[in-house]
Amino acid sequence: MGNTSSSNGTLSIVLDSPQTPNASFVAGRTLSGSVFAKATSNVNAVRIDAYITGKERTRVRYTETTTYRDGNGNTRTRHHTRYRHAERSICRVNVNLGQVDNAQAGAQFRFPFRIELPPDLPSSMYIMRNGGYSKIDYKFKAHVG
Repeated sequence: MGNTSSSNGTLSIVLDSPQTPNASFVAGRTLSGSVFAKATSNVNAVRIDAYITGKERTRVRYTETTTYRDGNGNTRTRHHTRYRHAERSICRVNVNLGQVDNAQAGAQFRFPFRIELPPDLPSSMYIMRNGGYSKIDYKFKAHVG
């Protein structure tokens, strides 16, 4: 699914196929897979964590109208396009996958995981209309702490 690297090593995430009719991840179900770690240098006592985040992002486009009088006393109207943005966190699920003590350069590790997704998560979505948009998306990340 994704790879990341640091000065001490690399991480890869592999998700198991979802057991749903349309092969999607569903609220209230289990997300499972493995995080693979490889030390590129000698390391002492590192912790491997994973987390799922969900965010809702929106942008609304609207027109602001201003009426004024010019220097000759004539009524004029100006139209300004404006945007409002909003973002909020829908969820964050943290999981400690384990710890590695005294790993030699080249050592490889596998950290299997099973995470219950919260039952009330909205579906991922994206819609764009009239210069605005609304989207909900989720990310699964692992990191060395």
